[in-house]
Amino acid sequence: MNSPLFFASTEQRKAVENMHTCRTAARGGRIVQCPNCYTRTVVYNPCNTRLCNLFSVNFVQSRSVG
Repeated sequence: MNSPLFFASTEQRKAVENMHTCRTAARGGRIVQCPNCYTRTVVYNPCNTRLCNLFSVNFVQSRSVG
């Protein structure tokens, strides 16, 4: 059975590309150090695409704090 062809718009393609690199070295990042044990961790930047699962979870968490 042949699958139907899907033509994505430029915006849709950009969103998929952004989500594919979300929280990876491709998006850049920073080193964060724990003030208690001085362990260093690399924290990668999100894609900021509202449809991305990682972005949605972080957005909800940031809104529920405080």
